[in-house]
Amino acid sequence: MKSLLFPFLFFFSIFSVSAQEITEDQFIPQLQAKQKALYELVDKKDDLVIQVSNLTREIKAIKDEAEKAKKIKEKEGFENEIKELDIKITEKCDEYREYHTLLSKYQNVSNEFLANYKVRICQIYTSPAITSEEVEEVKIDSFKEKLKAKEAEIEEKVDGKFDSDKKIAVFDKEIADEESKLNDSTLEDTKRKEIEDKIKAIKKEKSTEVDDNKDLLKEIRDLCDKFEEYKTYLEKHEGVEASVLETFKGRSCLLFEEKEELDPEKFIVVGDNEPIKKEELLSNENTKQVLRDVFSIDSKTNLGTFEIPGDEAFINFYISVGDLDDVAKMEGYSTQKSNNIKKNYKKNSDSHAISLKVYNSLKKGESEKDKETTTTGGGDDSTYNRIDTLNEFDQEKITNTSSANSATDELLVAGGALFKSIQIELREGGIVDTRVVFISTDKKTEFYFEGRYPISILNYTRKSKDSYIAFSHYVSLDGSQIYDENILEKLLIRYVDVLDYHPNAGSNYVPDDVSYKFPSNDDESEAKIKDRRSYQVINNTHLQNVLDLRAYTDLLGLFSDEDNGLFQIEGKADFFINPFNVKREALYFLKKVSPYVRYSRFDDDAGFVQATGNVVTDSNGMMSTEYLLQDSKLELLERANLEMGSNLNLINFRWFKESPFWTSLYFPLSYNVTKVRTDATIEDNDANYKIMGFGLGANLEIRRFNNFGLNIGYELKGYSFVGDYSEFNIQEPGYLKTQTINAEIFYYPGSDRSNSIFLRMKNVRDVGSGAGDAFFQLQVGYRFTIGVGAIKAR
Repeated sequence: MKSLLFPFLFFFSIFSVSAQEITEDQFIPQLQAKQKALYELVDKKDDLVIQVSNLTREIKAIKDEAEKAKKIKEKEGFENEIKELDIKITEKCDEYREYHTLLSKYQNVSNEFLANYKVRICQIYTSPAITSEEVEEVKIDSFKEKLKAKEAEIEEKVDGKFDSDKKIAVFDKEIADEESKLNDSTLEDTKRKEIEDKIKAIKKEKSTEVDDNKDLLKEIRDLCDKFEEYKTYLEKHEGVEASVLETFKGRSCLLFEEKEELDPEKFIVVGDNEPIKKEELLSNENTKQVLRDVFSIDSKTNLGTFEIPGDEAFINFYISVGDLDDVAKMEGYSTQKSNNIKKNYKKNSDSHAISLKVYNSLKKGESEKDKETTTTGGGDDSTYNRIDTLNEFDQEKITNTSSANSATDELLVAGGALFKSIQIELREGGIVDTRVVFISTDKKTEFYFEGRYPISILNYTRKSKDSYIAFSHYVSLDGSQIYDENILEKLLIRYVDVLDYHPNAGSNYVPDDVSYKFPSNDDESEAKIKDRRSYQVINNTHLQNVLDLRAYTDLLGLFSDEDNGLFQIEGKADFFINPFNVKREALYFLKKVSPYVRYSRFDDDAGFVQATGNVVTDSNGMMSTEYLLQDSKLELLERANLEMGSNLNLINFRWFKESPFWTSLYFPLSYNVTKVRTDATIEDNDANYKIMGFGLGANLEIRRFNNFGLNIGYELKGYSFVGDYSEFNIQEPGYLKTQTINAEIFYYPGSDRSNSIFLRMKNVRDVGSGAGDAFFQLQVGYRFTIGVGAIKAR
C-alpha cells in the first residue's frame, strides 16, 4: 500500500503545481532574491581569496617563525572557509537550476526570459566537465551579470531618492503657501494659530522625509563605492580587461558623487586643486610642501657693483661755495673780490663746492689749469688777498684758527688725505648713513667724515657727483697734531670719489635694508689692496624676502576679556613709488605704498555681529522685520573677518641725522568684511557686510637699538558701508568716524629679521556718534615666514 502511495503523492504534487501557476510578479522577485543570495556568497568567497593572496605575500616576507606560523594558521582558516563556501555555492546553484526547470516546464516561462536571470558562475560549480577556456568565459559572463545586478540595485535606490526629492519639494511649496497667508494683517488669532500648527506639522513631515532622503543618499554612495571596488577587484585579481569594465559606468553614481564644496569660508585650495579645511591649512602635508617650494625657491638678483678707492688712495677735499668767504677770513684773507667768483661757481658748476686746490688757486690768483702747482700765499690779482695790516685781536684770531704747520707754513690738509675705509647703511632704497675714514699724508692724523642727508641708490649714478659727505672730527694718532676745527668742519668730500655704484641693467631696484663696511674686517689682505676694489651686491628676491607675513594672537581675546580674534594672519609688502629724497634733505614725498591683507579667526559664537530686529508696518498694513546695526557700528570693525587695504606714504622725514626717529604722514585706505547675523537661530544665513574706510594717519618710528624699537601711530578715519543688503532686510547704520591709537614694539636677534617678535596695542574709538564706544586689542605676534638682510656683497 505504501509503495503505491509515494508515486501517487508525487504525481499529485506535480499536477497541483502545474495546475496552480505562479504569477510573474511573484516568481521574478524570487529569481532576483536567489540571484542575490548567490552573488553574496560569491562576493564573500572573492573577498576571502583576496585575503589569502595578501597573506601569502606577507608570509614570504616574514622572518620571525612564530609570526609566520600565526599567519599560516590564519591563511588556513580562510582556505577552509573558501571550501565551505564552494559547497554552499554548489548547493545554491543546484537549487537555482531546479527552480529554473520548474518555471520552464510547469509554468510555461520561456527560456529566453529565463536567460535574463541566468547565473553563469554556477556552470563552474555544477557542470561535471568544463574546459579552462569555458571557465574563463563563464567567469567573464558571471562578472558581467553581477555588475548588471549591482547597477540595477543602484538605479532602484536612485529612483527612491528622486521620489523623496519630489516629496520634499512639495513640502517646501506647502510651507511657503501657508507662510504667505500669515502676512495678512487682518488674519484672526485662531486662524493664525491653525496655520502655524499646520506649518509645524508639515515641517515635521518634511524633517522625517529629509532624514530618509539622507539615508537613501548614503546608501547610494555606499553601493557606488562597492561597485567601483568590485570593478577594481576584477581588473587586478580576475584579469578582466579595462575595456570590458568601461561598459559598466554606473552613470547614476556621477550624480551623487561625494565632493567637498569649495566653500570660501571653510576651504582653501592649495597645490593641485585640493580643497583643504581652513582649520587644517597649516597641518596639511600638501600645504606644507607647496609653501616650502614657494618660500625656498632660490631667486637672486645681482643689483650692481660698489667700487671704492684703493688703500691710501689720495682723495680731494672740498669746500662749499657758500663757506669760501668764512674760510678765507679765518685764514687772514680779504673777501672784497669774491662776489663774482661765488656767483660764477654757483651758476656754472655742477657742484655746490670746490676742491681745496681750486680754493688755493683763488688765493694765488692763478687759473684752474695751473692749480696743480699752486701753493698757499697771496697775489694782487687773486680773489682772496692776504691782509698785511691786522690789529692785534685779528692776528691772534688767525693764529688760533690756522690749520698750517707754523714751522714750514705748509697746509697739513693740503688738498686732501688718504682713503682707508667706508661704511654705509641702506634703508628703503637710500644710503641714509655714511662714515668714511682718512689718514693724513704724514700718517699722523685720522679724519672722519659723515653723510648728513640720504642719497638714493636708484639715481646714484647721476646725483652722487653733486652729493657730499661732511667732516665730523679728527684724531691725532701721536697727539702732536692740533687743528682748529672751525676750518676743518667746512671740509667736504664727494660721494663719487669714495663710493661709486654701477647698477646692472634691468636690476636697478630698491634693495633690502642692510649695512656694509668696505673693506671688510674679515680679510686683512683685502684692506691692503692699492688698486680700486669692487663688490657685487646680490639681493635674494625669493618670496620670503619681499613679503612680510606675520601671525598674531590677541591676549584679550584669548582670555575672553574682549571679543577680539583668537589669532590673525597678516601679510604686507612695500612698493616704492618715489624713493628719492629732496636734495640734501632727509625728506621724501609719496615714497611708497604698502598694501596689506589681514585675516582674523574668532570663536564660533563671536565671529559675527548680531543685528537687532525691528518689526515695522508699511502703508499697506503689511508687517515685516528689518535689522538694525546702529548700535553695532564699531563691532563691524572689531569683528571683521577680513581686512585688506593699503597705506600711501605722503611724507617721510627725519629732522636731523642723529635723530632716533623717522616721522611719516600717510593716507590709509581699508576694506573690511564682517559677518552679520539677522536670525540668531539660523547659522548659515549670515550676510558678508562690507565697509570702506579712508582718512589720514601719522606714524613715529623710534629705535632704541637697530633691532629694537617702537612704532607709534595715530589715525582719523571715516567709514562708509557699501553694498546692497535688501535681501537680508539690513538697514545701513550711517557714517562711522573713528580715532585709532596704536603702538608696536618690535625686536629681532642680531640682523635676522625673519625671527622678529612684536607686541602690538591698538585702541579704536567712535568719535562721530558721541557715544564714545571703543575697543582695545593687545596682541603678540611673530614674523614666521620671511627673512630680511639677505643681501650680500662679494
